[in-house]
Amino acid sequence: MKREIIIGSVIVILAALAVVYFVVLNPDETAPNGAETVPASATDGLLPSLDVGANPLEDAPDTNPLSKTNPFSGVETNPFR
Repeated sequence: MKREIIIGSVIVILAALAVVYFVVLNPDETAPNGAETVPASATDGLLPSLDVGANPLEDAPDTNPLSKTNPFSGVETNPFR
């Protein structure tokens, strides 16, 4: 029983040391930003032009079935008093 606990503890400690080594002690290696190196002419004709004001659901009808189900929504006083 003690042997399994010692082996488990050693594995947990080694895993924690590996995480500390790879996260904290390694120098910050950043990948180059590829989007900045692509010229603007590379995407000419490939991407569609987007109309900012084109929202097909802007004038959508109210189709919520639950908005008209309360028969007491217009009542000012409590009908059970």
